[in-house]
Amino acid sequence: MNIVAWGGGVNSTAMIIGMWQKKIPIHLILFSDTGDEKKSTYEFKEIFNDWLISKGLPEIATIYRTNKNGVRESHSEYCLRTKHLPSPCYGGASCSDKLKISVFEKFCNNNIECKHTWSRGERISKYIGFDAGEKRRVLNASTEFPDKKYENKYPLVEWGWDREKCKQVIESAKLPVPPKSSCTICPYMKRQEIRELYVKDRLSFDRAIAIEKNTEVKSPYIKGLGRSFSWQEFIEGEKKQVAMCEIFSEDEIMPCGCYDGGD
Repeated sequence: MNIVAWGGGVNSTAMIIGMWQKKIPIHLILFSDTGDEKKSTYEFKEIFNDWLISKGLPEIATIYRTNKNGVRESHSEYCLRTKHLPSPCYGGASCSDKLKISVFEKFCNNNIECKHTWSRGERISKYIGFDAGEKRRVLNASTEFPDKKYENKYPLVEWGWDREKCKQVIESAKLPVPPKSSCTICPYMKRQEIRELYVKDRLSFDRAIAIEKNTEVKSPYIKGLGRSFSWQEFIEGEKKQVAMCEIFSEDEIMPCGCYDGGD
């Protein structure tokens, strides 16, 4: 049984296209939705679903984390409820473990086809979109002992497809290149991405600021979602600094060409 972990970005999209071109069967495509993905990611998902249907491939199945009562809870809702910033702000592990991998495994544990596969003594082939330039990530994901349930597959590495090749494959399939996939409260978001969120998705930006204001876990080293700085203070500082060049116009995010501080 072949299951694809689709992340909404360039690599996993190109991987699916490549699997279709090479006639590698796809039984399930799973998208672990944090509930706080970028609007552009949700929009691309609909476009890509149309393409999948046209090729006779399975539609993307959206899966998500639930709370202890079995109710869906987005990452931002969890942060607001617990009065915490995302765990990477405190030096914790990547959110992927909790919001992506564990959600994927929980779904499979309850899926009848997955159960049948395991009952036959077989492993599920899990296709992951690390590209040829990310071999270190493949090595880091490898363990000394084989997983009894899953066999991870990295076809982009096997095919030698780097990120540029992935973009070419997507364009050749007559699809738009998807935007960088990212949670809208990601502590690793660069300053330019924070600006874009403020301009293009004010609702998500305001939710992020609400999380900063709501957190009760204080530290002199943690100022907010930017870890060493708060998003709110950053945006307020930007508006003061470049007010004359209207950086926050809808037409241009940075019409003045202001330096982005290396980010």
